[in-house]
Amino acid sequence: MITVLSLTQFAFVALAIASLKILHHSGTALTPFFQALEPYSPYLLLVPVLWTGFAFGCLALNRGPFRASVARILGVIVAIGSFLLLVSVTYFSSAG
Repeated sequence: MITVLSLTQFAFVALAIASLKILHHSGTALTPFFQALEPYSPYLLLVPVLWTGFAFGCLALNRGPFRASVARILGVIVAIGSFLLLVSVTYFSSAG
C-alpha cells in the first residue's frame, strides 16, 4: 500500500511539474501564483519522499500516533493534494 501511494503521489507531482515547466517555457502567461511556484517546483518532489519515509517509520514504530493506518490516511490526503496540484496546473494556470 505504501509503494502504491508513494508512486501515485510522485507521478502526480512529476506530471504537474512537467506541465508547469512546459507552460512556463512556451511563453504562456501564468497566474502570479504559478509564476512564483515555478522556480521552486522541483522541491515539491520531496513531498512524496518525505511521506514515504514517514510511512516506513510508522510501520517500524506502530504505536501511538505513528500507526500504519495514520500513515495510509495521510498518504491518501497527500495523493489527493498532488492530484489537485496537477489539475490546478493543467486547468487554472493561464492568466488570460
